[in-house]
Amino acid sequence: MKIVKNTKDRLKRAGNINLLTEQFRFITGLIRKLFIPQRSDRRDTFQDLPNLGITPEQIETAKKSFFRLTGTFLGVAVLCLLYALYSLWGLHYFSGLIALALTLMCLAQAFRYHFWLMQIHKQKLGCTFQEWLDYTFKRKR
Repeated sequence: MKIVKNTKDRLKRAGNINLLTEQFRFITGLIRKLFIPQRSDRRDTFQDLPNLGITPEQIETAKKSFFRLTGTFLGVAVLCLLYALYSLWGLHYFSGLIALALTLMCLAQAFRYHFWLMQIHKQKLGCTFQEWLDYTFKRKR
């Protein structure tokens, strides 16, 4: 029986079972943080912004900055998309794939800043994706 116990201990050490379980827990924790939304009990409205120390001048500055950033990221996304198409046309698949990934990253950033800009225009914090779609494409206010 001592041979079985020694073999079992050696296999555990060789397979690093403890390390694998620790890494599995770490990865599942990361996945939970990324994909499970964290809920907040705090419900601020647009009218609460002065109480939080945000002035109307700061809101106007943010509005201009968000507009510029949205346009900048959309422009860079168009350039990256054109480069991706050029690369794929020239059969350079890896660089085309990288350029497509950059295009998606730029579009995500453009969405982010446009979403914040929409919240400032509507003067409503905590808008939903459907409200953004309605604001952007249907122009319902």
